[in-house]
Amino acid sequence: MKAKDMASKRFWRRMPLASTINFLAAVFFIFAAIGFIMDIWKGGTLSIELVWLYVLYSGLVSVGYAFSFTRTLIVLPITIIFQFGFHFIPWVRYLPGGPQTAAEIQSRLYFDGIGIIIFIVLAYITFIRFISREGIKQIALSREMELAGEIHKVLVPDIDIDDGFFE
Repeated sequence: MKAKDMASKRFWRRMPLASTINFLAAVFFIFAAIGFIMDIWKGGTLSIELVWLYVLYSGLVSVGYAFSFTRTLIVLPITIIFQFGFHFIPWVRYLPGGPQTAAEIQSRLYFDGIGIIIFIVLAYITFIRFISREGIKQIALSREMELAGEIHKVLVPDIDIDDGFFE
């Protein structure tokens, strides 16, 4: 395994639970917006319950993949089964119908647009929060390593002997 990959795995494994949750929340929000997009693709005719189900589904699948590829692959098969299994359930049969009139559809499309904006803004906020917190930690750690190096140079000077037989 490459050193870069090892460093990446170490970074994700050492990340505190609060930071991991913040990162996964950001992933959830950005991909949950796909639920609203699916309603737009269907012309705004899905039931509101199905729209929210797609929002939840899209967010959870993305969190499953993000968790799998940053922390542990154990979650990957569960995520894949959930993703494909979801599509075999005839949700429309169990949920009420969606908007019917042009005015209702127009209202739904407006709702979808607002939902997309809200979820993208939430994703942006949580990503910035995550990056800020982890970035500050990395900068502090880097500075501590630099200081330790400087102290080491002062306390342990270079040994440089050359007597003709050895260097």
